[in-house]
Amino acid sequence: MVRTKKGLTEEDKATRAFTVTQAAEYLNLNRKLVLKLCQDGTIKAAKFGHDWRISKAELDRMLAGE
Repeated sequence: MVRTKKGLTEEDKATRAFTVTQAAEYLNLNRKLVLKLCQDGTIKAAKFGHDWRISKAELDRMLAGE
């Protein structure tokens, strides 16, 4: 396993989980819209207490239009 300068492997980067705010920035969307999409299931996400986590793979799927 090869680590990058920041200590993350390429696999770690690919499986990274984003917060709603980070996902909104990545998708170039409003934070409230991303939250709504998580709540209605359009974006597959996991909720931990009050926080949502979204995988990078899911965000890339959204960008690809799948």
